[in-house]
Amino acid sequence: MERERGFQAACAPVTYTGFQLDPDHIKMMIEQAEEAQAAAQQNVMTLSDGLIVNPKSSDVITLLPQVIPGLVLPLHRKTKQPTADKGALEGLKLKYRDWPLAFHLLDQILEYRHQDTTRGLLLRPLEALCDHGDGRMRPTVYTIEASTGRASCRRPNGQQFSRQGGVRACVVAGSMMLELVNGQWEAAA
Repeated sequence: MERERGFQAACAPVTYTGFQLDPDHIKMMIEQAEEAQAAAQQNVMTLSDGLIVNPKSSDVITLLPQVIPGLVLPLHRKTKQPTADKGALEGLKLKYRDWPLAFHLLDQILEYRHQDTTRGLLLRPLEALCDHGDGRMRPTVYTIEASTGRASCRRPNGQQFSRQGGVRACVVAGSMMLELVNGQWEAAA
C-alpha cells in the first residue's frame, strides 16, 4: 500500500501541471495526415474506377463486391450483416494478397480510415489545446490497485499514442526524478 501511495503521489501532479505539447509538430502531423488521406482517397477512386468516393462510407459494403468480383464480406458478429470494418478489411487484405488490385484497394481504404482517425481523434484535439488553451495536455491518471505500477490515463488517453508515425512526439518529454530502490524505480523526493 505504501508503494501504491508513492506512485499516486508521483502521478497526481500530472492532472494539474499536464504535459507540454509541441504545436508546430502537431500542425505538421495534421498536414501530413491530410495529404496521406487525400492520396489514399484518390487511390481508392482510381482503383475502384470512381465507384468508391468516400472510403469511410457504409456504401463500401455494397460497392466492394462490385469492384472485386467474387468478394464476399464477412458478417458482423452481432448484427450478422456484411461488414467492412477494420478487422474485416484486414482479413480480406490477407486473403487477396496475391491479387494486386484487390490488395491495394483494401489497403488504401484502410489507410484513408487510419489517417482520418489519427487526425480526428488524436491530432485535432491536441491542436485545440494549443490554439484555445495553454498548450498543455492534462490527463487524469488512475493508479488505484496499480501494485504492478500500471495505470490508466483518461481525458485524453495519453497512453494510446502510437510509437510509430510521430504522434507520440506531439507531447514534449518532461522529466521525473526516479531512483532505483531495491530493484524498483521510485519517485525521488
